[in-house]
Amino acid sequence: MLDHATGAEEDDGKTPRRYVACAITTADGIDQLIELANTWVWYLFWPFKANESDIRGHHSASEIATSSRPRKGTFEDMVKERDGSRCIISKVIDRKSATRALKEVVADVETAHIFKGAVAAGKRSKNSLAEYATWNILRQFIALSKEQVAELDDNIDYIYNGITLEHTLHSIFDEFGWSLCPDPDHHDRYHFEYFIGNPPLTVNGRDIGVISFEGCSAELRPRRQLIQFHYSLAKVLRASSAGKVIESIMKRFLRGGSKSFTMNANDLDIYLSSERMSLMTV
Repeated sequence: MLDHATGAEEDDGKTPRRYVACAITTADGIDQLIELANTWVWYLFWPFKANESDIRGHHSASEIATSSRPRKGTFEDMVKERDGSRCIISKVIDRKSATRALKEVVADVETAHIFKGAVAAGKRSKNSLAEYATWNILRQFIALSKEQVAELDDNIDYIYNGITLEHTLHSIFDEFGWSLCPDPDHHDRYHFEYFIGNPPLTVNGRDIGVISFEGCSAELRPRRQLIQFHYSLAKVLRASSAGKVIESIMKRFLRGGSKSFTMNANDLDIYLSSERMSLMTV
């Protein structure tokens, strides 16, 4: 699959889309479908679940993958200003805000990336087959043109890739434990959807309701494509239990004494294959 997917550059990105469909329909029995699913889990989901991974081998994990820290000075300020320094879910205001009322409930409010810097940072090349193929398929999945991919590379900290969240909600969002479901009838409205246990009907006593960005100008709103991608990936990870499998691997890896997931791209195939075999024999 990965060898075939890299042909996207020669035919305007149609190869990954065609191959995904063909691979499913031509699989010879359940064993091949399982193997195909395993391949997609490792190469499409791993970069998103492993928050602190650096498969490029040139920077530290904190430089590339700390999704809660902006890499340009204006990112946090712009996103918080758009959202009124309030968590878009709970509406609690940032304790650092100068506009908060004297007796108003406050919290640690942070700026979250919708599309993680861990995946978008750095330049992809054919030297890393897994990384290169992942991006070809992801680009088709959320209908990003080559120009938009280049724009995202350069503007990962732009306002359309950020939302304001309380600290706890931010952490769960990064882990795909909840997401925003795009409203099919309103382009800039979303519905809170929780994937871990019983979904809360309220946050801090407030009915969550509909999250809307219609009150700000179009160029400042979060990009719907990126929210749709986060939502789709969250549903797949939770519904398939792929997230739990990858989390168990990460825990085993950390128990071995490693402080981060930093590794060279060339080592990724060997590492994931050995961990999968280890899990199957437990």
